[in-house]
Amino acid sequence: MNTDLLQTILRLSRSRAAWATTLRRQIHRSPEPAFKEHRTSGCTAEALASLGLPVRTGVAGTGLLVDINSEQPGRYVILRADMDALAIPEATGAEYASENPGYSHSCGHDGHCAALAAAGAILLELRNAWRGRIRLLFQPAEETAEGARSMIAAGALDPRPDAILSLHAWPGLRTGAVACRNGTMLASCDVMHIHIRGKGGHGARPDLANNPLIGAARVVDRLSALDGAERVVSMCMARVGEQANVIADSGQLSGTVRALTPAVRDRTLHEIQTIVGRTCGELGMTGEVVFHGHSPAVLTDRRLHAVFREVGITLLGEDNVLELDGPSMGSEDFGWYLEHAPGLLFRVGMGLDGPGLHEAAFDFNDQALPPAAAMLCAMAIHICNEGLPE
Repeated sequence: MNTDLLQTILRLSRSRAAWATTLRRQIHRSPEPAFKEHRTSGCTAEALASLGLPVRTGVAGTGLLVDINSEQPGRYVILRADMDALAIPEATGAEYASENPGYSHSCGHDGHCAALAAAGAILLELRNAWRGRIRLLFQPAEETAEGARSMIAAGALDPRPDAILSLHAWPGLRTGAVACRNGTMLASCDVMHIHIRGKGGHGARPDLANNPLIGAARVVDRLSALDGAERVVSMCMARVGEQANVIADSGQLSGTVRALTPAVRDRTLHEIQTIVGRTCGELGMTGEVVFHGHSPAVLTDRRLHAVFREVGITLLGEDNVLELDGPSMGSEDFGWYLEHAPGLLFRVGMGLDGPGLHEAAFDFNDQALPPAAAMLCAMAIHICNEGLPE
């Protein structure tokens, strides 16, 4: 890819930094949960429309689509960001902190939106330097693993793109750096609920009851033994009983199952069913497992990985383009898009120190907005102009 064009992209991303920061902080003030991102969607659409971009609103409820067409026909690339927030009270102390009590952008989706919007501004300004169409896709409900499928059902991938790209904020990676890996990037994830039924009774007569809390404890202990290099089973919630002196009739455990390959996932789901049934049976109880909210593993297309490295090294410098040693057990519903088109999700460094994702004190680092926007633009233009390598 032309070095002068890459430097122009980087220069424009820096000139858009203040604009992107203002938008990011505006979004940060109004964090909203899945499918309720009305203010987020609204202010993002307003910012894009102010540039003269055509914004399609109301996609899958609160989603946005923006098509930027160059002056010449060519390839078609989608750039995607997620919009929803988390039910975590904010503790950043920022002057632009959440004004929606109980919610915060503790996963950096405010930064994802602002970076994508800035990328749109740059792509519009450079529309004579590339060929084809680039679509900006702002997705609701990533945190509940529902948004990607809803956007797909609403036609967001029609027509099928040549590639789809996304990004994610990453604490522990130095600011200004980006990172990816070939192959599995993120694990699949399934939410599970385990319903255990025993026999209730008075706390003074446990001999006349069959306490489901004992069954729940034994199930958690046995499921924890499944953890390994390719899978993690995490029990994160338990609800058994309402009073200190009453043995409940039933209880529920909830958690997640994460796996690096479909085969490992299938085997693990089967083993969980077996362990729950056997454990509850040994205690004279019944157990039922319900899985839902599946997100497939995020797999990096090898051709896009080559583009990521080639473009990134020229754009940001070799020291700022890092290769990850292994996959993360984190998950992202971006994997649903990859069943329809080749894709890549890269990490954007938030700095080596500071709070982690899903922590109340986490805040997206505004200094990361220019490199994030520049990488999205540069990769999209490269694919539009040169296609994917063999």
